[in-house]
Amino acid sequence: MTRFQFAACEWAFPCWGDLAVKMAHEAGFTGVQLGDGGGSMQGFPLRNKRVQDYYLNIAVKYGMSYPQIHLYTFRTSGILQKQAKEQRRTHMQREHQARHHSRVGDGGAFA
Repeated sequence: MTRFQFAACEWAFPCWGDLAVKMAHEAGFTGVQLGDGGGSMQGFPLRNKRVQDYYLNIAVKYGMSYPQIHLYTFRTSGILQKQAKEQRRTHMQREHQARHHSRVGDGGAFA
């Protein structure tokens, strides 16, 4: 085993699947960070056993590994988006309350 191993991002190639892994292998990479295949918008295809087997067979074929999965749709939709929106709303409410208390002089923290 070499001291350092490098993986390429599947979504950085102009293709996906077998050809992307082959290109990464030929470029000297030892692994590929898989894209999420459309994630939630495509029903999370990486959860499909046939898709998993497809990628595992490709890894064996080229002697590659998949050290990571890029979860683009996880970041742009769902739980994380909802949490970020709630945090922004809470922050804006606190700023508004602080400005209101400082103007009114009601003994608030900024009075």
